[in-house]
Amino acid sequence: MSSGGARAATDAMNAVAEGYAHLVLALGQHDPDYVDAFYGPAEWKTQAEKEKKSLNAIGAAAAELSATLAKSPDAATSGDEMLKLRREYLQKQVGALAARVRMLKGEKLKFDDESRALYDAVAPTYPDSHFDEIIKQLE
Repeated sequence: MSSGGARAATDAMNAVAEGYAHLVLALGQHDPDYVDAFYGPAEWKTQAEKEKKSLNAIGAAAAELSATLAKSPDAATSGDEMLKLRREYLQKQVGALAARVRMLKGEKLKFDDESRALYDAVAPTYPDSHFDEIIKQLE
């Protein structure tokens, strides 16, 4: 990727990251436990408090960010590993935010689906025999 192309990709990613931060603050107006700390510009937080975006508006904006990430310049073919990792991270974070919006609007998820959507993780499952062996070791 040329230095101009790399710069454009970085600028696009910065815009998505900033948009994501604004959406997190907006969602925090509906879910007070969603933002535990914010060290960015104070005016961003004030803006979120004043605007009090609806869950529908936050969900729609998250969908737009996801679409922007999906078609970000040279995201799939970039030789810049950090740019790829940043894009992947933002995709997962925006996806988790969108899932939380759906949950606040009433969508119910099974435990594994919820943990996958919010944390990109699913608890492992083991047969009873696995625990039988551990119990024997504890006795």
